[in-house]
Parts: sequence; C-alpha cells; structure tokens
Amino acid sequence: MQTPFVEAGDTLAIDLLISPTDPCQTAYYPFTVTSRSLEAPDAPLIVEEGSVHTVGLTLFQRFSPFLVALTIGMMLLFIASLFICNGP
Repeated sequence: MQTPFVEAGDTLAIDLLISPTDPCQTAYYPFTVTSRSLEAPDAPLIVEEGSVHTVGLTLFQRFSPFLVALTIGMMLLFIASLFICNGP
C-alpha cells in the first residue's frame, strides 16, 4: 500500500484491521509493518513489530442473539394463542 508523502522525522498514522481467527478465544496476534522510501531506493527498510491482544466473547455475548430470538418467538406464540383461545 502506498501512503502519502511524509517529511523525514515526521510520523504517519495508519489503521490496521486485525480480525481474530476465533472470536470466542482470547489471543495475541503479532504483526509487522515494513516501510521504505520511494524517493531513495537505496534507503533501508524500516520494520516495526507489534501485537494485539483480543479478548474472547463471554458465553452471554455468544448466546444472547439466540436468546433474544427465542424470547420474541415465544412472545409471538403466546399472543397468537391468546387470539386463538379468545376468538375475535
């Protein structure tokens, strides 16, 4: 990826998107950013390493969408049964 021109000694902020391989597990993800000047092809590579710590989902976070859908379905069945039993 080519970035905008940056004066020598200045910094450039970039956004990295790191997607966990398993969102249910806590993990560390190491990454490397390599940079080189386009104006000076003989300039050395600048290598920066880092890591991201992701926290896995809790059981509630994993199953809450299913619980919400189940609750709505049960409420709809209950309302439908009230209409059926009481008539129009």
